[in-house]
Amino acid sequence: MVKQITKAEKNTLMSILPAYKPHVQARGGASLLQYLSCHSMNMRWQWSGKVYFVVMRNFFPIRPQLSFDLKGATANRRALKTWELHQTNTVAGLYSTLRDWEWMDIGMTTDLEDRDRDKLWSMICADCDFLQKQNLLDYSLLVGIYRPPSTLIPQQKQAALAQLAAQCRGTGAVSRDRQKVYFFGIIDVLEKFSIRWRVQRVVLRLLYGCAMRWTSSDGISAMPPPLYADRFRTFMAHEVLHIEEEPPDVILDERWRAGQWLAELCNLLRRLLGLPPLERGARRGGKARWQRLWERRRRGLVKSRIVSEHEDQSARIKELEEVVSILEYELACARGVHPTAVHPTAVHSRLGDLSSGSHSVDHGGTRPTADSRTSGSATGTASTPAWLAQQLAGAVAGAADQRR
Repeated sequence: MVKQITKAEKNTLMSILPAYKPHVQARGGASLLQYLSCHSMNMRWQWSGKVYFVVMRNFFPIRPQLSFDLKGATANRRALKTWELHQTNTVAGLYSTLRDWEWMDIGMTTDLEDRDRDKLWSMICADCDFLQKQNLLDYSLLVGIYRPPSTLIPQQKQAALAQLAAQCRGTGAVSRDRQKVYFFGIIDVLEKFSIRWRVQRVVLRLLYGCAMRWTSSDGISAMPPPLYADRFRTFMAHEVLHIEEEPPDVILDERWRAGQWLAELCNLLRRLLGLPPLERGARRGGKARWQRLWERRRRGLVKSRIVSEHEDQSARIKELEEVVSILEYELACARGVHPTAVHPTAVHSRLGDLSSGSHSVDHGGTRPTADSRTSGSATGTASTPAWLAQQLAGAVAGAADQRR
């Protein structure tokens, strides 16, 4: 993917390049920062100057149905108006890239396996530390969600999801329910904390103060790199990845701390008066500081509904996995490859029990048994999948012919 950048962004990329290469090599390529090269060219017309552009790896091997640009900020972080959020007649059922408020308004979440979530969290923390050391800010996490067509059979769907995740080279992961794939990447990292950003921070904080909204001033993008990185990590941990365990506290850098000059001036006056200097408390970070930015009362019921449905779905997946394990065991018995294989006629009778919804197995050995909820679920949902039942029936018939 080719993206045009400004000369200042080109200079930033050149300045961080000596540290960027060792960072990627030390991580073994496991990074959400994917810059490949930087180029410039002169345009044909006069006084045009040079045009700079970078080549990046495309984080989306296929266009996702939903994509989000997430920073953890709240100021100017809404892509849709209220009436657009409830609109359904979009072009081809696709929305433009959404932002933080849309993510929270619809109670969005990621459904990842524990190993994929831990791997992604490790990359986010390492990349944030690198960007903070380089005094960079205004970057965001790009999240894409793609669902294959519903017309695909299970084998084709699983193959398509695995192929898309493999094309991402570590920045993509299949969901826990195996119905969609997530794409991740960090973009727009070439902004130094310059004078322009410092002036913008001062002006915005003054405006929020005049409006008596000091708390909301923590939601602006013009934040010192240590605070920006901490807010970014906190948002990804609690609002995107939903890490249950509290991440370890990070010691925040005291540089660019607001009011530092005033505190030093007060201590100077106290020394002149013979008084002991006062020590400022440590800079707060983590969930204790940033969580109030993302709390919305109307999200409570939506989020609780999504969490309950997710738990029900996870339990249902475990039940179906137990059923599949039983069917695989029966298939091994029918082919005669299992040490406790039984006669095919017993398998035929067992097939009737499975199709009727009874999944307990008793062939004289220790074997997996599905939970009683499987047989007591809604009618039809716990029955044997058609494609697996056909395969099992064919294997049983073949085994019977061989025995004759």
